[in-house]
Amino acid sequence: GRFGVIVIVDVKHPAAVETLARHKASGAVGVRLGPEQRSPGPDPLAIWKAAERLQLVVSVMGGGDQISSSEFHNLIRALPKLKFVIEHMAGAGQDTRFSISAPTPSAPYDAFIKTLAVAQFPNVYLKMTGLNELARRPDALPLKYSHRFYDASGGVPPFLRLAIGAFGCHRIMWGSDFPPVAGR
Repeated sequence: GRFGVIVIVDVKHPAAVETLARHKASGAVGVRLGPEQRSPGPDPLAIWKAAERLQLVVSVMGGGDQISSSEFHNLIRALPKLKFVIEHMAGAGQDTRFSISAPTPSAPYDAFIKTLAVAQFPNVYLKMTGLNELARRPDALPLKYSHRFYDASGGVPPFLRLAIGAFGCHRIMWGSDFPPVAGR
């Protein structure tokens, strides 16, 4: 009861809505969609509406520009009963990916703050990414037991602090990004 399946459906396929319903009947709890994905035919929101009707969660993969767009905000407004989970903080902190020696992004983090505007919608949740995506680990070896991550001020990584300020602790979850994170 702790894990659930999030499926991927080819939204361009004519039977995408039926496929999603079959996945739900088989135990799926959500579907992964990009913020700009639309269904073919007369209703471009058919797959999104089906997810809402089936009471599935939509795990939204996309960058900050897509998540902060007025088009995506309008989609959220159109589907107030649908739960949206923004994956991996919409790519915040990607400057640090693949290199623990890369500098962390610098303040004032305008792009991420713009992305966090989706927190105004109570049906939107945020998935944190792995901590190594947000802040560097101490360079000194051996590492101390706490394995703490840090920012330049020595406090909570700024992206995490901003996310908690926008969403609160009850609308944030952690995503390990395993197995890709194992290569970083």
